[in-house]
Amino acid sequence: MDNSALEGNEKEHFPDILFLMETMNSDPFIMKIFRWLGYDYFHTIEPIGKSGGLAIFLKQHLEIDFLFEDKNLLDMKISQDNMRWFLSCVYGNPKQHLRHSLLERLRIIGLTRKTAWCMIGDFNDIISNKEKIGGPTRVESSFQDFKVMLFYCDMHVLGSTWNSFSWGGTRNEEWINVN
Repeated sequence: MDNSALEGNEKEHFPDILFLMETMNSDPFIMKIFRWLGYDYFHTIEPIGKSGGLAIFLKQHLEIDFLFEDKNLLDMKISQDNMRWFLSCVYGNPKQHLRHSLLERLRIIGLTRKTAWCMIGDFNDIISNKEKIGGPTRVESSFQDFKVMLFYCDMHVLGSTWNSFSWGGTRNEEWINVN
């Protein structure tokens, strides 16, 4: 598809909110994507070197209040007309021993949220060994922080209708697929 096929259609067919994680690029590059896609507003968390980076693109009819932001989380209250809801855009640390503070922050947020709330992104975590193929078997206690956060936030994992594995890669010279 050439670029001309997208021009004029992007505002009609693209989602109202688009979250990018692990952008690994600075604001000037993200700005090029933002302009090309035709969104009205964007907000970024710059990567550290070539690691990380978050960006959210929004359409004009949404009013956004940023409640918290860091390299792993953009937490927002979104308003449109007389509707209000919360959105948390998540990128969990790829290193398991560094995820605890993000999951604890989300758990605390979840204790106070009583209205519509959605979390999107990549937690870089799973709730059981059944959600992966390959790699070493994790001990059951290693899933506890993620499960506790989901419980206290009253969150439910959405299923998929096709290949449920969203990531595949090599770790310690062994191929792994993860849900």
